Amino acid sequence: MSFINDKGQVVTATIDQSGRYSAAHVPVGSAKVTVQVVSAEGPPPVSFGSIPKPAQGTATAPKVPARYGVPTTSGLKCDVTKGKQEFDIDLKE
Repeated sequence: MSFINDKGQVVTATIDQSGRYSAAHVPVGSAKVTVQVVSAEGPPPVSFGSIPKPAQGTATAPKVPARYGVPTTSGLKCDVTKGKQEFDIDLKE
């Protein structure tokens, strides 16, 4: 997953198998959020301007609709404040 602020700064975090993540040094302010499944094989399908390529490989991964991988279509936003906080993400079909 990625947090993208209004200045285009990107901070990424890995979501574990239980659905938890931790992101450090996310700039304070409004952020768009993206979520995408990446493969353990080859480079990740980073794509901040278009729909990301599907993950490759044979491992089973959770299905995440492609729109959540692009800041302009994810619809996910959060207001980052100073200190520790939680941001739960509900990915709907």
